Amino acid sequence: MSDSSTAFVEVGSSLEPLRSPFLMSLGERVRNLRSRKGMTRKAVAMAADVSERHLANLEYGTGNVSVLVLLQVSHALQCSLAELLGDISTSTPEWLLIRELLGKRTESDLRRARVQLTEILVKVAMLLPAAHALHSLASEVLAKPRWASVWPMIWVSHS
Repeated sequence: MSDSSTAFVEVGSSLEPLRSPFLMSLGERVRNLRSRKGMTRKAVAMAADVSERHLANLEYGTGNVSVLVLLQVSHALQCSLAELLGDISTSTPEWLLIRELLGKRTESDLRRARVQLTEILVKVAMLLPAAHALHSLASEVLAKPRWASVWPMIWVSHS
């Protein structure tokens, strides 16, 4: 008998668990977080108070998991529910470092950081056209053979 929370699809002559892209990526995030924390599936299951099979189904992307179970798993992995669900600020190590850096700052600290970051990005945006022009000029100069700039002088001196 199959678990009632798992949907199945017929593949050839067998039934395979139906895996939604969202549940697959959620499971991958859980697996990656567990791996980064150096925890076994059994340890996370115990800390989250869920069965190892339920956690395996979550990691595999089959079945459906309740928000409360996700909350328990996030506590076991010592991460936020947003991190499990795939918040953009958890998508790369750089985002995670920025989140960690800003995580426990006051509102006024965050406001100052945002203003300073905006100023930096505006300056970079203003410099980009000049940087592109300089890059184009350098590419053009480097694309010409070295003798091309002295060829007219050689031609004139031998005529």
